[in-house]
Amino acid sequence: MDDAYSAQTPDALLDLSDEEYSSAWLQFREKAGIEQKPVNLPETQPAPAFAKARIYRLRWTRYAAAILIIAASVAGLYRGLHGKHSNYPGSGNSLAGAGTQLIRSNPGMHQQVRLVDGSIVYLFPGSELRIPAGYDQRDRIVTLKGRAFFDIRQAPEKPFIVQTSTLVTTVLGTSFEINENAHDLVSVTVRTGLVAIHKGHSELARLSHDRQIRYHAANDSFAVSGVNAETACNWIVGDLEFENTPLPEICKTLENWYAVTIELPDPKWQHKKVSVKFNRQSLQTVLKVLSLTAGFNYQLENKLVKIN
Repeated sequence: MDDAYSAQTPDALLDLSDEEYSSAWLQFREKAGIEQKPVNLPETQPAPAFAKARIYRLRWTRYAAAILIIAASVAGLYRGLHGKHSNYPGSGNSLAGAGTQLIRSNPGMHQQVRLVDGSIVYLFPGSELRIPAGYDQRDRIVTLKGRAFFDIRQAPEKPFIVQTSTLVTTVLGTSFEINENAHDLVSVTVRTGLVAIHKGHSELARLSHDRQIRYHAANDSFAVSGVNAETACNWIVGDLEFENTPLPEICKTLENWYAVTIELPDPKWQHKKVSVKFNRQSLQTVLKVLSLTAGFNYQLENKLVKIN
């Protein structure tokens, strides 16, 4: 808090342009829970789902920001000491292990959660993480619904275990992603370290860095392949990249990222695969680029996208 106060001197604040200040002010309000981040922006604003937007304030609010930042730091410290958490993205909450915790990341918003053992979980929009009472006392077991990236602190005597609806992932200390958002598909992608993938009592695979398993529940089959894990997991910094990915998977990802509904009624799109990258673009730009790449037409009405 001392460092934050020193950094926010009037002279330092006056060095910011009005545009830079407006963006910083909005980020503060979003993280403090005062207002949510917009997901549908005019195409002239190249912003991500958790986008910045321009707000114009009087010059005196530059000085007020210093006071507010200190207040936010105190509030964050209080929440951390009492094991509470927020549903706002990037909050870096630290969760105590007193009772069962259910953390939801709403569509259109992602969230960073720091577990009591120091591990960090990045929840993709629309995902849920359940941490049982007594986490890190005897074991470290969590349940995931949706998609998340895990950066796990090493504790060989207590392996970290992630349960999903079909698979169990066991690690000692590593960083990896689990995604069960795409229909009957569950994928595990390892960025660093080594993980073991189980279904029931059977071990399906052991994955090292830049390896991925894709498990299809419908026919109980799986495949292991090499991937660029850093690229695949770049959504934690706002980038979405798809490499030879089926269009339905891409649409499911975009639904959660931008908090919209995408209708894909024509069966011909079910097996269409696309390679494309989006770097913090608005929904309108993403749809335009994707439609040109995949060759479809679409209509966007409010939060409904119809692809034909």
